[in-house]
Amino acid sequence: MRPLRKLSCVLVVLSACTERLAMETTDGPGETTVSTAGATTQSTNSTTGPTTSAPETTDAPGTTDAPGTTDALDTTNTITSMGPGSDTTTGSESGSSGEPGESSTGGPSVCGPPCAQTWTHLGDLVIYPGAPTAEYECMDLVAGTLQIFGNFDAAALAPLRNLRFTSGLRIEYNDALTDLSPFECLEEATNNLALYQMPALVDASALGKLRAASNIQIEQTALTGLPAFAPDFTGVENVFIRSNPALVEISAMASWGPIPSDYLAIQLDDNPVLKSLVGIDGPLAAAADVAGANVGVQVTKAPQLASLAGLEPMTHGSLWLQGLPKVPDLLPLASLTQGNNITLFGLPAVKNLQGLHNLVTTDWLMIGDCINEKPGSPGMDGLVDLSGLDSLTTANSLSIANNANLTALTGAPVLSKVSGMEVIENPKLTPAKVDEFVMTLDGMPDACVGGFDQCTCFELLPW
Repeated sequence: MRPLRKLSCVLVVLSACTERLAMETTDGPGETTVSTAGATTQSTNSTTGPTTSAPETTDAPGTTDAPGTTDALDTTNTITSMGPGSDTTTGSESGSSGEPGESSTGGPSVCGPPCAQTWTHLGDLVIYPGAPTAEYECMDLVAGTLQIFGNFDAAALAPLRNLRFTSGLRIEYNDALTDLSPFECLEEATNNLALYQMPALVDASALGKLRAASNIQIEQTALTGLPAFAPDFTGVENVFIRSNPALVEISAMASWGPIPSDYLAIQLDDNPVLKSLVGIDGPLAAAADVAGANVGVQVTKAPQLASLAGLEPMTHGSLWLQGLPKVPDLLPLASLTQGNNITLFGLPAVKNLQGLHNLVTTDWLMIGDCINEKPGSPGMDGLVDLSGLDSLTTANSLSIANNANLTALTGAPVLSKVSGMEVIENPKLTPAKVDEFVMTLDGMPDACVGGFDQCTCFELLPW
């Protein structure tokens, strides 16, 4: 009997099931639903926001039922330091959306326009399209998440220039904002910073004072690079960078470490002109220093990416590489010794698996697209065998699919433990060659060899 795999727990970017909310990929690479990220509700909220705080994005072609990536934006309201305005005096509640609710008062401003007295908004704050903003002058702290929807330009958001602290900042559906100058005083967006569907945003350099934002989402902006934060930035847990048509490089990410916990997930998806991963090495190096850290990296649909340079510090975790036609080899992965879920397809220039030569064990190794479960999906068309897996002893699940030129399963000389195996739609790989491989294993795996009408890589469990 083939081992059943519960999709909600087969994680490509993460290495274990998690209770974390948000950015769960349920419809294949690139079809990512961002749900309830940073949208906690408190009894002191001044407004009633949308039922979900971030939109669904399901526009990527040709992807169905991928392993989930249940990571990203935590929704807990905690602020590292309250800053000025720790007085607990309560003001009046607002009667309409976008107006201040309960508040407390503090001292004079220390950043931004001069204010004799600053004040704190208690609870989440949602500013809807067209809402007045003048009443937020001198507000330096939101003790909750600040969400801003609609086409506010920098002048309209200028009253927020004193803001220094918030549990989370989400700016969404904004076609007007070109820079983040209204937030140049921001020091903490403790739980999350989300810039979503902001096609005019070309400059995020105003975030240079930011010291805390453990979850970062930058999606559908016009940024060419990522923002650099304060030198004492406390690090990230989740990074989600998707569908930024002008993003060329991510070098500023180098300073986004150390990681604040034992958890790091980085997703770079559908950034069509991204040329380099240099910068990702900063958080990965920080994670390598944390014993038992849960690490996952996804780099998908980056047709201009020239190299995997930047991934050198990755020693363990989950890795998903897809749609990288210019990447010539896997050599920057030489430090990877322990895998959770390793997924590779759509890298036609890669001729062998050197780079994974130090990989010893992995829970799941997928070579070729076994996610979409249909013939003709991308494979690893440069491979003729498994050469390069010099140290691999254990792959609990081995999925090999849609590899047009694969003729043998040789090249993994010490691989002896495989529990489940699917060999699907590899036209040059004969059943006899599969049998030869199976005979080298310590025991008979639960295997399926054939087409997608006979075999499947995933089976849903009824719970």
